[in-house]
Amino acid sequence: MRNSILLVRPFHIIHQISIIVLVLGLKHIFPTLSDFLLVWLMVFLLMPFLFGLNDYWHRLDDQKMNRDRLFTNHHISPNFVLMSSLSLLLIMNVIAFQRSAVTGGLLYSMILSGLLYGYLKKKKRMLLTYLFRLLSGVTFYLVVASYFHLTEADVLVALFVGFLDLYSHIAGDLRDFKKDKIGNVNTFPVRFGINKTLILIESVGFFTLINYFIFEATILRLHSFATLLVLPMFLIISIVIFWFQDSEKYKWFHAMFHGSKISVYFMLGASLLFTPQLSILLLVFGFLPLWFLSYYLYLWADHRL
Repeated sequence: MRNSILLVRPFHIIHQISIIVLVLGLKHIFPTLSDFLLVWLMVFLLMPFLFGLNDYWHRLDDQKMNRDRLFTNHHISPNFVLMSSLSLLLIMNVIAFQRSAVTGGLLYSMILSGLLYGYLKKKKRMLLTYLFRLLSGVTFYLVVASYFHLTEADVLVALFVGFLDLYSHIAGDLRDFKKDKIGNVNTFPVRFGINKTLILIESVGFFTLINYFIFEATILRLHSFATLLVLPMFLIISIVIFWFQDSEKYKWFHAMFHGSKISVYFMLGASLLFTPQLSILLLVFGFLPLWFLSYYLYLWADHRL
């Protein structure tokens, strides 16, 4: 049960939905239920596919760090991993290429970015690991956007999504600092320490904020004062609280960074589909409670509570 939750990572389901809502809002589209479910299924299957392969590659490191993962179980055979991965890949392939060759090509670009991220992390190539984590975020957005037809504006939005994903990913490395140090994983916190990591997070956050204002001014044309302030508000709250917390609680403050990121995606998309007031209600009373429950499940499955 716990390992299945770790393979799917339920909070990523909420993340995927937030990206879909962002794309739909920017394109002013209300899709059919079948289109919504198909595009969600395509990106949903990416997670167990990539996490499954990465966990298999890192199974020995996970054993050293006493991490309970599906593939630290010696009864899982390489053939099972191969057949499961190929099955997931086939389903994603059918959905993507039935839509368009562009969607199919971008899907494989994201898969390649994700696999290289896992491989380079295994090889302890920190900077390249972060680069391909950034590219994973960029291609993830573009896969969803291409399902509903790409525009030139999608490139700028994809960069914004990529840097915001990198921002929360580095916070995730801080969350895993102690276990990564035991396993000699070459992440920024392990190599340079917590204080420099916090400075890096702030720097990436500041760069993302500049990108966000360009995005608001050129694409959204400052359509809503509420959405203009949503990212700065979340960044300031996250960073201020992050600085004043004990490192034992970093697991929860990665949650804050991840939650703020997907809230920005959802709020931007929903405010373009509905009114800002309705978007805030949907965020506070629907989207965020579901996300909190999904993140709590992840922490429980990974013995972090």
